[in-house]
Amino acid sequence: MSIFSNRLLGIAQCAGIVGCANALANVGSVNSNGAELAVSWHVVPGVTWYNSGTFDRSLYGDALVTGGVSYDTKGKQIVDTPEFMYKSELSYEHNGFYAHLTGDYMGPAITAIWPMLRWRAASWSIPASAMSSIKSARCMTCGRSST
Repeated sequence: MSIFSNRLLGIAQCAGIVGCANALANVGSVNSNGAELAVSWHVVPGVTWYNSGTFDRSLYGDALVTGGVSYDTKGKQIVDTPEFMYKSELSYEHNGFYAHLTGDYMGPAITAIWPMLRWRAASWSIPASAMSSIKSARCMTCGRSST
């Protein structure tokens, strides 16, 4: 368990449309607990399947008080810190040819699929990537998402 007592937050000093800079302020504590597990399996010669999962429970330890207004953030998951992340990669390598397909799940807001082909002897690569930041990640195939 980690407890951080100096949580910094950028606080807007004016309306967003005006364009003034944010000010950093110490706004309280954060309590973090988590675990990570990774497994790599050599399926057959040249083929590897890698999987990893991360659990991160990072909660605000205090309410946020700014400009005399209190926001009830205590006990809530930190913004932009997913509670669960998963990565899976299937790769193939033979005689300098390398191909892999990677899938990332970083919470309900971000799912990504990254295919890549590379020929090592020629020092070139053809990255073919499809990434989508989708709010309701039910399916993602070749750059298309269904909601």
